[in-house]
Amino acid sequence: MKKTICLSLLIFLYFSSLGLAQNRGDLISSTLVASYDLAGIEDVYEDFGLTGILAAFFAIDYDSVEIHKLVYWTIDARGEALIEASGLVTIPVSTDCAFPVVNYNHGTLRYDAQLSDLNAFAMQHLVGVPFAANGYVMVSPDFLGYGATPNYHPHAYLHAKSEATAVVDMLRAATVFCETAAIPLSEQLFLSGYSHGGHVTMAAHRELQEFHAEEFRVVASAPISGAYDLSGTMRDSILLSDNFSNSFFIGFSMLSYQFVYGNLYEDLSEVFVSPYDSLIPLMLNREDPQSDIFDLLPTAGYQMFQPAYRDAVLNDPEHPVNVAIRDNDVYDWIPQAPTHLYYCESDDVVPFSIALSTSDHMISLGAEDVTAINVSEEEDHQGCAIPSVLFAKVWFDEFRESCNTSASTLAFGEAIRIYPNPFTDGIYLDTREILSGSQLDVQVFDYFGRLVSQLPIRSGENQFISLQNLPAAIYLVRISGEKGGITRMIVKGR
Repeated sequence: MKKTICLSLLIFLYFSSLGLAQNRGDLISSTLVASYDLAGIEDVYEDFGLTGILAAFFAIDYDSVEIHKLVYWTIDARGEALIEASGLVTIPVSTDCAFPVVNYNHGTLRYDAQLSDLNAFAMQHLVGVPFAANGYVMVSPDFLGYGATPNYHPHAYLHAKSEATAVVDMLRAATVFCETAAIPLSEQLFLSGYSHGGHVTMAAHRELQEFHAEEFRVVASAPISGAYDLSGTMRDSILLSDNFSNSFFIGFSMLSYQFVYGNLYEDLSEVFVSPYDSLIPLMLNREDPQSDIFDLLPTAGYQMFQPAYRDAVLNDPEHPVNVAIRDNDVYDWIPQAPTHLYYCESDDVVPFSIALSTSDHMISLGAEDVTAINVSEEEDHQGCAIPSVLFAKVWFDEFRESCNTSASTLAFGEAIRIYPNPFTDGIYLDTREILSGSQLDVQVFDYFGRLVSQLPIRSGENQFISLQNLPAAIYLVRISGEKGGITRMIVKGR
């Protein structure tokens, strides 16, 4: 009996010592979940519409790509204990280059569509494949409450602190994984994310800048269609508008903030009228999510609220809901790295004005390189995702320090200057450093890859190209000649 007790004590002390050795960002496990040869990569390209001029920005420099699921330690949403989390790292299978890292943060997912299960909405689990084929390593966390996180811990939706720490610790785990797998990394880190991931990207950028600047070097950040101003424009849109009041988001946020802060309500019937007070917990049950309930929710989410509760939130600045969402605003700070806030004017979920007001506010605080960029006047929230990620990647390429891949700057390109960018009426093409007299072909494409303007010019001059009839959006300008060609992203402002 005494020996049994001693043995049990030794086992307890051993595992306790292991627990003490656990740190945020420690890698628990890695699993190869998918691999792609050239044919498989080309299939993914076709699925994403990366054809024609668009394919030029994602040249397949590496014809073998792998996706690995990582499980790692991070801090829980209440900041009380270490907890398991997971995500994907997508790599080019090569050791001949120190690859830059892109952190991509996914949009809102239901519990039955998870990133690391390779079934995420809108193929977001595959976003890393074209990036890796072009020479980036992509790191994409599930976020707490998905994947490997124990079922008792829900996803803390739009909770800035736990979003940020999950990203930081996933980056740490991915660094360890790449070292183990002999995948060399450069010191460049790029950030991007769509919708919910736009909010995550902004929170992670702030966290990295304020607390981890010596560990990670953020080169550029490109949040897309995110609700950065939760306590202002987004709150009023949710509570007052028929156009921007997504029922699922409302239910997800309320249950998440109740888990983190614990003071939004005592019973969900205080918040929502019947039957939504009963349906929403079923939809957000991690063990058995009833996603078909989504179709039973009203189009205008504010209709789910108890009138008295909704009025209290609208009229009391210190209501627990208002305190919680102010705590999770991510617009009131100064990014040090260049930051593009991509949006689409026909966004039907997140008002595009949030990107404009966030940019203006950051600039008023002293930010020197923050720009809100309209990707399209036509695309809605979902349609904005793929072109925005494309243009974020094109923009990242301008900063990229990498091996001799197709994304590298050509000598031909270094001799051409395109300005102003953003522009209003047109652009100047300064080709005076190229031998005078040679013919150059200039083509301008919209974000669908459609040719919208084409003309020949002669090199050796500084020429103005009128584009005043084009709507405000992002365009691609392709300049080609005998000695090469370049493609650059240009932005027409409002």
